[in-house]
Amino acid sequence: LRRVRAMQSEEEAARARAHALEAEAVNEQKAQLSQMLTVADEVKSAVAAIQLMQRKVDAGHSGAGGQGGGDGGSGSGDDARAQAAKQADQALAEERLAQQHAQLQEERRQLASLVTTIHESVRTVQDSGSQDRERLDTDHARLQRLVEALEEEKRTAGAALREERRRLDDMRAAREKERAEHLL
Repeated sequence: LRRVRAMQSEEEAARARAHALEAEAVNEQKAQLSQMLTVADEVKSAVAAIQLMQRKVDAGHSGAGGQGGGDGGSGSGDDARAQAAKQADQALAEERLAQQHAQLQEERRQLASLVTTIHESVRTVQDSGSQDRERLDTDHARLQRLVEALEEEKRTAGAALREERRRLDDMRAAREKERAEHLL
């Protein structure tokens, strides 16, 4: 009977451990999902920033390409200054365009890095989930074996108890019979 109770206690403890492990796995998966959502938000922000920069670069290319000056032909000082100012503006616009292009390339590099991080996170979550599932399946199988052993022990203990009661009843009946014969 003590053995049955000990097995029951062990079974309850194993179930509690299994539930705790399962809860821990669920919490870990929630945390990883939260991290992935954060990274996804960062990717969305980066994509939006890259698209904005790409539009700026495209607008700069079309604006700079459309600028062109005529020869003027007059050769006056005002025309020369206007032409020089126009060239300076064009050079400045091209420099800004080059800076924007460099920023765009850097943003693309960062976005590629974020995508790689997301893929690694997804793989980690999948691996972690499969490992947790395997561990839970193993624990479940062990608990199932314990339950089966406990049930077998209960049946054995019950049969032994019934046999012992039957013997006690037989002994009492025999003793009562002896007493009755002895009294007669």
